[in-house]
Amino acid sequence: MLSEDDLRKVQDQKPAWTTKRLPPQVIIQGFLNKKQFKIAHLADGFHTIADIAEEAGVPKAEIDVMIDDLDDLGLLKFIDVK
Repeated sequence: MLSEDDLRKVQDQKPAWTTKRLPPQVIIQGFLNKKQFKIAHLADGFHTIADIAEEAGVPKAEIDVMIDDLDDLGLLKFIDVK
């Protein structure tokens, strides 16, 4: 049976996918602009397109295009549920 301590230890650890996030240098190097960088971070598998559009203040159609562009560049990875 799980104890309260077991749950605390799990919550204190960052998920493995957070170590693979894009560094801010991609903006400085010109690969992405600030809006694309924010959207790439929001496209984490937990936010829907509508959530991303609302948080970024961008229409859903524009988010779809940006996500497709980021995916074409290989900057997005889909989460494998194990």
